[in-house]
Amino acid sequence: MPVYFGETVTVEVQGQTWREEKCQYCGGRFHYPLRITAKGVAINPYFLDSYGSPRRAEENARSRLDHALKHAVLSVPCPHCSKYQDYMVPVLRARGYRFMRSVAQFVLGLGVVGLAISLVITVAIIVPADKSGLNTTLAAVVFGAPVVPLAVALGLFLTRRRLQAAYDPNAEMYASDRRRLAADSVLTPEEFSRLKIPIPPTGLARLGRPPQRTQLVGASCVRCGGRIPDELDSRSCRGCGWPVHNRCAAPAEGGCPQCGAGAPGA
Repeated sequence: MPVYFGETVTVEVQGQTWREEKCQYCGGRFHYPLRITAKGVAINPYFLDSYGSPRRAEENARSRLDHALKHAVLSVPCPHCSKYQDYMVPVLRARGYRFMRSVAQFVLGLGVVGLAISLVITVAIIVPADKSGLNTTLAAVVFGAPVVPLAVALGLFLTRRRLQAAYDPNAEMYASDRRRLAADSVLTPEEFSRLKIPIPPTGLARLGRPPQRTQLVGASCVRCGGRIPDELDSRSCRGCGWPVHNRCAAPAEGGCPQCGAGAPGA
């Protein structure tokens, strides 16, 4: 029987962009930052692709990052009228009452475990002890006990759904919180123009933390892909952590400022 071994390579990339929004209620325009962290995963079977697997993981992470920067929804109120846009409300409702979901999941787990124990007790004790047939009264008591937490869990799930549906983040009672959030995270067009904020291309996201490696020998250079035979002419980059030949390390636009890893065309 063949034995599998290898590694799972994980690469994390981060990116930021700015969104411009026109409020559907007051017509005012505003800008807000969208910061995204995305992870990409690739398999390196039998350590045969120590160079290609990090590249595949990085490509996967960058693809997810680009998609998130284009389509992710960040719920921020308008700085002019302090209201959320309609498409932001479902996101806020989905985040609400999370503690009820956690409690419901815990109670549901207790009910499932109790139901399994009841089944074992019925089959192993109640049925053999009653020669004439199943003791329905005792079985009903044993099976009825786990029903209580199951019913409680269902009630919590349904109650959370009703509370979420009734939650209105644009209600007047939350106005002060909305104004405070808008002041902390949203810019008016005048503020945005005055600060002269550059909008970075989504494809030039910063490389995140690479997979941890115990040694350089045997790894592949992140720039040229060549094998690293010893530690005398190679190092782990201080900027991004990837193994790189000393001769290959050079800053590159759009890549690591220390070794150039992740630069377009590298």
